[in-house]
Amino acid sequence: MLKPFKKLTFSVSGSTAIEYTLIAALMSIVIIGGVTSLAGSMENMFGLISGDFQTVAKQGTR
Repeated sequence: MLKPFKKLTFSVSGSTAIEYTLIAALMSIVIIGGVTSLAGSMENMFGLISGDFQTVAKQGTR
């Protein structure tokens, strides 16, 4: 009666899938963290570029 349960406790066939899942989760966390940290600096950079374009456009219409 306990043979099926003993097979489940000593089975290692699912460990590879779990390892790949953990690796994918870690990579997702790293990517999300990187994108989040770059978002503020990218916003500032595009704001500066936008301001420069507006300044040039105002000077060009005179």
